[in-house]
Amino acid sequence: MTRKFSSIIPVVAILTAVAGMAASSASAQVVNTKSMNKASQSKKVDIEADGMEILEKKNQAIFTGNVKATRRDITLTADKLVVDYRKVKKQDGKENTEVTFLNAFGHVRIVSPEQTITGNQAKMDVKKNLLWVTGNVVVRKKNSTIRGNKLFANLKTNVSRIEAGGKGRVHGVFTPAK
Repeated sequence: MTRKFSSIIPVVAILTAVAGMAASSASAQVVNTKSMNKASQSKKVDIEADGMEILEKKNQAIFTGNVKATRRDITLTADKLVVDYRKVKKQDGKENTEVTFLNAFGHVRIVSPEQTITGNQAKMDVKKNLLWVTGNVVVRKKNSTIRGNKLFANLKTNVSRIEAGGKGRVHGVFTPAK
């Protein structure tokens, strides 16, 4: 049975790293992050999973089994999603929860209207806006496909790269639009 968790913890920016990603078929840029600011405008994240555990002492929320996190029109699915957070005191003395790292494991799939990214694992440093997807990475956009073993995207500088990681070579297929 799948359970739905909507804002059980303030999972702010859970999909910031993947919102609006678009692979460029003609340039070296793999991930286009210009439209990612739109995603940060909508903070509501819906998470469905077979189970959830909160480890207060570790400041972690762990979602397991058929995990599906949706924010606007971006969906992240995985076998497991670990959300690291910290408690921050606001000026008024109240505590706020701030997400620091996201780690998705097993059958990771990031789907946006423009493209799909798959891999074995994804990690995001939320504060630094850095994203890694590793293990059999495939980026598909319309008529283009790029394969490698590691995808790295710096969402602040809009620089991204795919590496073979010692397992062969990066492979791209780009079909011109008709």
